[in-house]
Amino acid sequence: MRRDLRTQIGRLDAELGMYAHEDRDLGGPGTLALVAAPRLLDAAELERARDRLIARLGAARAEAGRRGLTQQAARARVEEMIRDPSSFRRGVVTAAETGDADCRRWRVVPRFGPIGALAGWWRVKVSSGCPLVGPLAAVFRSARRGSYGPGGAPVMLAVGPPAGCLSSAMSTLSFAVG
Repeated sequence: MRRDLRTQIGRLDAELGMYAHEDRDLGGPGTLALVAAPRLLDAAELERARDRLIARLGAARAEAGRRGLTQQAARARVEEMIRDPSSFRRGVVTAAETGDADCRRWRVVPRFGPIGALAGWWRVKVSSGCPLVGPLAAVFRSARRGSYGPGGAPVMLAVGPPAGCLSSAMSTLSFAVG
């Protein structure tokens, strides 16, 4: 009986671990409470541990189902926005709402700015929304703040290939700030 309970607990714990990456509150494998000293659990304690895991697994499945319905509704909304943008004026759906791990956003914006808004010309614009990373991010951040050298002259910034890179495919980007 104890062996069967331990096998059941192991299976339940492994299945609960599959949901842990989606919900941080569930924890991961090793969900049994730690005790001060190692000991052998009796059958009643193993049954209680199994019952707790069954309850947590049920909650995880229900949450995954709710999350799936929400994501499905967001994807359907994106399709509707693309089909008829004028019905979703200024609407926004993010990739996080659809369950994607990237930074995309679908926005309904007027064509040709305010004139398009008055005329009822709307379109869906897909943008990445992801911030720049690495050396380019620092360049563009300092450009927005305004980098000035001695005497108030704008600084010329240059970004090029990493030191030691002999690739001619990488070109240097230079622009004046200010």
